[in-house]
Amino acid sequence: MANFTKLAIEKAFIKLLNERPINQITVRTIVEECGINRNSFYYHFRDIPELVNELIESTTDEVLERHKSIDSVEGIVLEFINFASKYKRAFQNVYNSLNREVFEQDLLVTCDRFVRKYFEKRADKLKLSKENIEVLVLIYRSEFFGLFSEWLMRGMDEEFAQQIKEIFQQKLVTEEKVLALLIK
Repeated sequence: MANFTKLAIEKAFIKLLNERPINQITVRTIVEECGINRNSFYYHFRDIPELVNELIESTTDEVLERHKSIDSVEGIVLEFINFASKYKRAFQNVYNSLNREVFEQDLLVTCDRFVRKYFEKRADKLKLSKENIEVLVLIYRSEFFGLFSEWLMRGMDEEFAQQIKEIFQQKLVTEEKVLALLIK
């Protein structure tokens, strides 16, 4: 029963986020949307920022699990762009309503989580040391963060997203080239 309530809270929050900026969403509006009492919300989440963080973590895990066949960091970036495009209004409401520093910190954490999980899963196969993983995470987290930030600043413009996809498909910069420099 507890998981059902938690999912209802998350779904209500996402629905509200598609309708209005995050700074106009309160615990009260969330519980009214899903028909529960405030205590039920606080049983699962300390506050809205914790709800946001849990959604980021579960979404990251879900995207990576659903797309196990992704064989490059570029593929992760493209998959995240595809995912974000489905929830464009919610992403724009968060982007346009939060303190920019808070938003950028959350985005950086999300980028780090995606890239880190990807390389940790491939570490044994690629014979990566912990030090090399950290360098790769730094490189690709920065790339991911920069591209996604720019895309959001451009209003999640489809043409820009298409340009990113084309550049990755042309393999101008590849994970293999970066790995070759690290693993000698």
